[in-house]
Amino acid sequence: MHIMIRRARGVLGMAAMWGAAFGMVGAGYALWQFHYRVTRIVMDGRDITPAWWLVAARGANIVAPWGVLGGVCFALGLIALARSRTGWRTADALPTTGRGAAWGAFAATMVPLAAAAAAALGMLHGTAIHYGLPIRLVGAAAVAGGAVAAAVISIGRRPPVAQLGGARAVSLPRDV
Repeated sequence: MHIMIRRARGVLGMAAMWGAAFGMVGAGYALWQFHYRVTRIVMDGRDITPAWWLVAARGANIVAPWGVLGGVCFALGLIALARSRTGWRTADALPTTGRGAAWGAFAATMVPLAAAAAAALGMLHGTAIHYGLPIRLVGAAAVAGGAVAAAVISIGRRPPVAQLGGARAVSLPRDV
C-alpha cells in the first residue's frame, strides 16, 4: 500500500507542476494575443476592455488543464517504464534528459490534438474547443512539456545529497 501512495503522490505532483507550467504558457499566449489583436473595446459608449491580469488568468485557466492531463500521462508513462521487465530500477537507468524532453513534448501535444480530433468527430461540443487549436499554442505546449520533463529527469538523475554538520553538503555514494 505504501508504494501505491508514493506513486499517487508522484502523479499528483507531476500534474501540479505541469499544470503550473502550462498555466504560465497560457497566460503568456493570452497576453500576447491581447496585446497584438485588441487595443480597446468600446460598447455603448463605455470602455469594457478587460484588465491585463484578467486576460492572463483566463488564458491560464484555458491551457492549464492540458498541462495537468499531460503531466498525468507523462507520470503514468514513467511508472509503466519502471514496472516493466526491462525498465529502470535505479536513477542511473532513467532516460536521458533529451529523451525525457522528447517524451514530455509528445505527452504535451497529444492532449490538445486528441481533444481537437474528438471535437472534429463530434464527440465534444459546446465550449470545449471554443478557442480553436492554434499551432503556435501547441508548439508552446510542446516546449513547456519538454522543458518540465527535462527538468524532472535531470533532478531525478542527480545523486542524493545529505546535510551533515551545518551548511556543508556531502554527496552520498550511488548505492544508497
